[in-house]
Amino acid sequence: MPIFKKERLKNMKKLFISQPMRGKSDEEILTERKRAIETAEKAIGEPVEAIDSFFENAPVNAKQLWFLGKSLELLADADVAYFTPGWEDARGCKIEHTCAIEYGIPVIEDSSTMENPYNNMDFNDAFKLMKLGCLIKLPSWGGYWYWDDGKQTIIMHTKDGEELDIRETQRVQYTLENILSDEWQVANEKNCPQLGGEATFSFGEAIKYLKRGMKVARKGWNGKKQYIQLATGISYKTADNKIVNCEHNAIGNMAIAFIGTSGVQMGWLASQADMLADDWVFAE
Repeated sequence: MPIFKKERLKNMKKLFISQPMRGKSDEEILTERKRAIETAEKAIGEPVEAIDSFFENAPVNAKQLWFLGKSLELLADADVAYFTPGWEDARGCKIEHTCAIEYGIPVIEDSSTMENPYNNMDFNDAFKLMKLGCLIKLPSWGGYWYWDDGKQTIIMHTKDGEELDIRETQRVQYTLENILSDEWQVANEKNCPQLGGEATFSFGEAIKYLKRGMKVARKGWNGKKQYIQLATGISYKTADNKIVNCEHNAIGNMAIAFIGTSGVQMGWLASQADMLADDWVFAE
């Protein structure tokens, strides 16, 4: 469940609920709507006014397109749209979802098929959620960003608990590279150390941090204090006591070193499992 800056939500009142209805009884539909409202209120952090899109008095021979048209009229008046499980497989819900995204209505997805609908977003989608009040981050971050409505700017909450206006950053290139990422996610108590969780990231991110001189490891590795880091200035002594520097045309004088319980293994090679894993963490 995403975490929101509650001060951003004072004006949020109208909630549009998009839900698959085919094959469901009126009781099932209303029960699902009640759960959706409760879930949305927990996510948003305050009560909401649910827009009534359950058409009890529809014309007798009303076609599906009639219902969709009426739903889009109601969607236009919404502050946020909530999509219940199974929306990805319902034609009308998918159209409502597209309209919400295209016309800038913040979206909350309760997906039955996606492990976490708030992962792997580009910054455009992440920014919409941030304007809604969400805290957002990249997978490896210990902190998060959020939107300050009073200052009309993004505030960067660092892994050390400090806060900085994005306009005051001294690392412009690094900040712009982050904005261009497509791995944005909503920060919560599980994935953000500043909120009590743990940050994990992909092997590609791990390589990036190795090049910055950091130590990384997989949560799944059994041995304690096992990690890898980038070694440089590598050399060895020959049988006749000559010192040879390990220079290579492609990689220079560097290699990945694995530090484990038995010592240091130079030239560590990643397995398929290591390369495909998303449980990489920073090593102490």
